[in-house]
Amino acid sequence: MLTWVRGSHSMHMGAEITPYVRFDSSTGFQEEPVFNFNGTFTGNALADFMVGKINTVTQTAGKAKFTRGNQVSAFFQDNWRVTSRFAVDLGLRWDPFRPYSDPVAQQVGGYIPGFRSQRFPNAPVGLAFAGDPGFPSAGMNSSLSNFAPRVGFSWTAIQGSHSTTVRGGWGRFYILPFVRLYNNFVQNAPFSPSVTLFGADLSDPYGSTGVTNPFPPFAPVHPNAGTQFVLPIQYQYFNPNWYLGHVNAWNFTIEQQLRPNLVVRLAYVGTQGRDLQYFEEQNAAVYGAGATVSNTNARRPLAPNYASLIAMTNGGLSNYEALQVTLEKRLSRQFAFVTSYSFSKSLDNQSVDNQFTLSNPNPFRSFNYALSDFDTPHNFSLWGLWDLPRLSSSPWLVKGPFGGWEIAGIWAWRTGTPFSVTSGQDRSLSGVGLDRADLSGNPSLSGDRSRNQVISQYFNVNAFALNAPGTLGTAPRNLLRNPAFFNLDLTLQKAFPIVELRRLQLRADFFNLFNNVHLNPPGSNLSSTNTFGKITSAGDPRIIQLALRFEF
Repeated sequence: MLTWVRGSHSMHMGAEITPYVRFDSSTGFQEEPVFNFNGTFTGNALADFMVGKINTVTQTAGKAKFTRGNQVSAFFQDNWRVTSRFAVDLGLRWDPFRPYSDPVAQQVGGYIPGFRSQRFPNAPVGLAFAGDPGFPSAGMNSSLSNFAPRVGFSWTAIQGSHSTTVRGGWGRFYILPFVRLYNNFVQNAPFSPSVTLFGADLSDPYGSTGVTNPFPPFAPVHPNAGTQFVLPIQYQYFNPNWYLGHVNAWNFTIEQQLRPNLVVRLAYVGTQGRDLQYFEEQNAAVYGAGATVSNTNARRPLAPNYASLIAMTNGGLSNYEALQVTLEKRLSRQFAFVTSYSFSKSLDNQSVDNQFTLSNPNPFRSFNYALSDFDTPHNFSLWGLWDLPRLSSSPWLVKGPFGGWEIAGIWAWRTGTPFSVTSGQDRSLSGVGLDRADLSGNPSLSGDRSRNQVISQYFNVNAFALNAPGTLGTAPRNLLRNPAFFNLDLTLQKAFPIVELRRLQLRADFFNLFNNVHLNPPGSNLSSTNTFGKITSAGDPRIIQLALRFEF
């Protein structure tokens, strides 16, 4: 980094270069098949298991990955002190993105309608691979125009012992994808075939569905131009035109000094995410007359060559706004604390970032924009530290056991996060398997109920029903909220000097001091009748931890 000071300007510039990124792994991921029983056939998951009817079976040939790449970024920032009371920060960051690749085995692929692979001539039309003319070796194109400006200011409106400061800023931030996303390329045919069967019999999953068993071989697989592809193919890929998503973030803060060691802050904070990575099903089964779980793959638009096609696109978006209040007392007279409260709202259409994990039950239209899974409208916390008087002038029998104790604690209270009510069955027969329940009434119940009543029925279970066949459910995403959280953790400790640098420290930690019952989320899967609407577990009760430590 270089710094250049000229007059009222302090300029900084620098670059970060990661010349070599290597991420190799070899695992037996899902070489043993994963079976899912959910009550699709009998209405009860256990009964499906007893009669040997499987909703889905998933099996892969494992994963052997050889990811390589490099990254570079650069920035320039000018801290301009306009006057003694007003300063401006101006900055620009450049975050070019060069996708990672697999030069060792070229296990990168994609899907382009009408494309015919030259590297693997037996691949069905549409599949493209690293080494094919016209297809990027990294599965997507480079993105070099990622310029992220930032601007901020600070204004001391009132100077003195009761100063008032106003601050604000806005910036753009680009988001690099996780290297682990490349795991899914090596789970694709022909490098590691991946198969999902629908409506199979437990006694003979492949034979009962008419699908050829492609295993073995298991990873690492070494395909060649003559490799045959077992149809239908399940595939996961990047949209070749994918580019880095970004977040715009801003804040406006007023800070008032009440006393020399006491400050209060009031802030408005917001973020806006656009073009974020988003995972979409591109080949969902279409419902129609005669549709069943067993013929899911036959009803897909790209049948019989393709089963599920999941693409990473730029369809993700998010919005967050918050009012934040903070009161901070810096350490003085052996006492300090920070207390904060935020009133916020967070919205998005996907809260998870797991690799190629679907969250939208409706693959045909936007159905998922709602409260974020982590939305917490009210969030209060208080942290404090207090060195109790040492009683230095008191007799040893008094100051020894009672003087010099330290107390620290964290008190937290926040509203519960939202959750969705699902049907637990693929009644839409889309092959996605994320159907929500139908909402037919008011799901809320009175808050003036005993704990036993809350535990036995957290919400009105009669307000939900299984979604009608061929539909995705009418219950909105994240319709209800989990129980609120209230907790106090406290620490009490004291050091007893022995000689010179040796001392004993006695410490007591109280977790959940008031022994509040922290109820876990209720069952929200309509097909799990034994737990639906019920709270079956809770967090830890009060825990006391005692420790005696000798320091030397």
